[in-house]
Amino acid sequence: MASFYFAYQVVSSLVTGDRRQALGAALAEVRLERAMGLFHERAAQAWALHYPVVVKASDVFYATVPFMLPVVVLVWLWLRHPDRYRYWRNALGWLSCVALAVFVVDPVAPPRLLPGRFGFVDTLSVVGGAGPLDHLLLSRAGDAYAAMPSLHVAWAAWCAAAVVAVARSRLARMLVVAHPVVTAFVVVVTANHLLLDAAGGLLALGAGMALAQVPWARAGEAVARRAWAPG
Repeated sequence: MASFYFAYQVVSSLVTGDRRQALGAALAEVRLERAMGLFHERAAQAWALHYPVVVKASDVFYATVPFMLPVVVLVWLWLRHPDRYRYWRNALGWLSCVALAVFVVDPVAPPRLLPGRFGFVDTLSVVGGAGPLDHLLLSRAGDAYAAMPSLHVAWAAWCAAAVVAVARSRLARMLVVAHPVVTAFVVVVTANHLLLDAAGGLLALGAGMALAQVPWARAGEAVARRAWAPG
């Protein structure tokens, strides 16, 4: 986690000045969504803005749950399902690395930074809802051009994939499966991501899960287990 944090800060410093490239990539995404008939994010946000409580709750959710829940899931796996912990820990690490690489190669601006003619509202600055976190997130939000892929959606889908197969409670399975759907709704109505960004998050998860299964990774884990074995 510490390594990922510092890597993210480095990436932020590398791409934070590429505003023209990031806006160009975001406009290309908008054109692609329009061609596919998917560009409905502005309409979704316009609906949500009629209900300030929905927007405020979305801002709070966006600033807290996607960062806290993966930690909870990791600890739960480590304590209750150690046989699954290593794989899902590695998958989380790899999907995050894949996303960081994309942020460097192809920075993309979020919808809230698109030109005013698109009509998106930066809900965190206009509506708020996260309390003391509002100012902190606005002033120190890290990489502003990290919309594709959506790490919020990728991490949410990772939580669902890691938990759904082993959760004993039906309610727990339903909640964890609903989590990526709620997260996708939240990132859209807060104008932080387009639908294609959410799809990119799912692709990042798939890449992370695949990389976590490569033979050299398993060989490294075997070496580590032998090194820690008694005697």
